[in-house]
Amino acid sequence: MKISGKTYNNPAKGCYDGNFWPLSVNNQTDVPISVYDSRNGAGQFDGVILSPRIGNFEFGRTVLIPGNTPVRKLSSKETFMKMSLPSAVLSAMAAAAIVTGTAAPAAHAADPTIKINSAKATGDRTASVSVTYTCSASQPPIKLVGVLLRFGWGTAGGSVDPVCDGASHTVSVPAQSTFNPIRAGDSVTVTATLENLSLPRSPENWVAMDQKQLTLT
Repeated sequence: MKISGKTYNNPAKGCYDGNFWPLSVNNQTDVPISVYDSRNGAGQFDGVILSPRIGNFEFGRTVLIPGNTPVRKLSSKETFMKMSLPSAVLSAMAAAAIVTGTAAPAAHAADPTIKINSAKATGDRTASVSVTYTCSASQPPIKLVGVLLRFGWGTAGGSVDPVCDGASHTVSVPAQSTFNPIRAGDSVTVTATLENLSLPRSPENWVAMDQKQLTLT
């Protein structure tokens, strides 16, 4: 991982401050990295850098690594198995698979998904993002459908409550800027997430994510 020209080999979980603005992040770890606008991981959430990606954040000051790296990415199925079942049950399932030579049975519903469809400006400082998502009530509780729009001047965001019934739902998620205008034709990086906690908003709490570069209509 490289932040503001400084390289960190095998960075551990925690916060890493940049040395100058704009914050430049080269994420070569195996996990998404969160960006915040104050030092030591404080302040507002400013965006996320997937792996392997490079991003520049005009107001970014620090990044947060949610877990030890480098690590093998768990599939969403493996993640939910770890989140949903106690270790003793997982061990018993693994042992059963070894003895019988068969895979342990699935213990959860279909994995949650989210997909960005489009984004448009809706007012002086507002936008709307169309997303399609699926989630099930039997999975770890999903508390919100969130969107973050990253412009050259900063970010706008918003969320709606999900309906987790196993069906596919298409919704428009409103996003609002505090000060800056949002216009049709603006270029924006949109991140959409299903999150199992309202706060703190961090990749550690994401159960599904999509990210696209769009031009607002």
